[in-house]
Amino acid sequence: MILRLHTDATKERIYKPEAAQIEFHKSNATFRAYFGGFGCGKTVAGCVEAVKTMMQYPGSKGVIGRYTDRELRQTTWSEFKTILPQQLIRSENKAELFIELINGSKVWAMHLQNEERLRSLNLDWFMIDESCEVSESIFKQLVGRTRNTVGPRRGWLVGNPEGHNWIFREFVQPWQSGKQKPGHAYFHGKTTDVSFLPRDYIDNLYNIYDEDWAKRFINGSWDVFEGQVFPMFDRDVHVLPADFRIPRQWARFRAIDHGWADPTSCVWLALDEEGNHYVYRCYYKRHTTIEDNAAEIIRLSEGEQYPYSIFAGFSDKTDPGTGKKFSDIYRECGIPLQEQRSKVMSGIARMRELLQPREGRKHPYRRGLNRAPKLYILSDCRPVILEFQQYRYKPNDGKTNFSENPMDVDNHTIDAIRSIIMFNPQQAEQPEDPTWEGWMQHLLEREGGDDQNDYRNIVGNERALR
Repeated sequence: MILRLHTDATKERIYKPEAAQIEFHKSNATFRAYFGGFGCGKTVAGCVEAVKTMMQYPGSKGVIGRYTDRELRQTTWSEFKTILPQQLIRSENKAELFIELINGSKVWAMHLQNEERLRSLNLDWFMIDESCEVSESIFKQLVGRTRNTVGPRRGWLVGNPEGHNWIFREFVQPWQSGKQKPGHAYFHGKTTDVSFLPRDYIDNLYNIYDEDWAKRFINGSWDVFEGQVFPMFDRDVHVLPADFRIPRQWARFRAIDHGWADPTSCVWLALDEEGNHYVYRCYYKRHTTIEDNAAEIIRLSEGEQYPYSIFAGFSDKTDPGTGKKFSDIYRECGIPLQEQRSKVMSGIARMRELLQPREGRKHPYRRGLNRAPKLYILSDCRPVILEFQQYRYKPNDGKTNFSENPMDVDNHTIDAIRSIIMFNPQQAEQPEDPTWEGWMQHLLEREGGDDQNDYRNIVGNERALR
């Protein structure tokens, strides 16, 4: 399969696709995703597919999109115009990034930062370049606009992998398990599989860049990405089997991060005699009332006792219907919550310390290891695992220094866990009985005592924010 794509007075461009590109072009799936390392020709393949579709379906309408207008103009649209033969063009508006072919097919290039500008479209196909930059809601908006009757009504996504995001969940994870969703297809390319790259190119990449960078941009790994808040998180180390037993004598705690469009999350955490933390249960639902949330949390908590239950302070707002604070409504529903506000970065630093494997620590499940962390998640707490993998800093826009603040997404269970950890029961007044049983009894007694609000001031090495 060799295509002569662009001929002018000085050059002829030849497209000789690699194996992954061939499979991508052959697929009839409604939605296709092609991702991989450097040099795999992802953008080229996407643009070739656009030209092919426009020629196969005269009069069709399509959109080529990317998150920012600058990258769209400088890379994706420029690549598309290089591939598109000039003799096929009837008219072009360079300012509006619009081209009409001689067969009546039309294509617009659009940045994908705003859903509103997409809602009037009537499309036969779309392509998203560097799709990990784009939100899932934008993708769904384009799917909803692909309703014209001329073309194939398809969409394809290309780019570099970037963690366990919505593309990973929609395309990659089903592909890895051999159970791809109907109408979905995923194609993966590695830099090492590209035949036309110079022999020393890959060696130079490995020599210059670190291991995580190589995994992402050479092997196309979805497990690492730039800006991870918890790069030390490793499923093989931090995730325990769902049936891992939490003994009754371990202290247990729970915390709620309330949301509506964002999910309401509640996490349950246990603390063992060695100071290891275990997230053993998770509640995670959108568009549910406080009353429904509370009823389910109480049901899941049946038979357990908690020295304290925390409401993540930054999610505590005033309910417009009742004029009451969310935390007060939860209390009225039977969950005795205490509010905790700690600095985000202080909490992240503490969580990193617990996640970082250290020499001399025993792993609670893989007992042969002499290097282990102190924070673990049971495998059926999927939202927690996904957020630890996906939580990230704000991207560098090239104009300012790298942001020290994480993005306010993929952090709902993270905020709940951080609230428990920064409440820090081990910093409370120690009981006279130094045994674990004595300490547990001390905590349970404090739960119902008059001095329970003393916990409000205990947030590790800092004071709670007022």
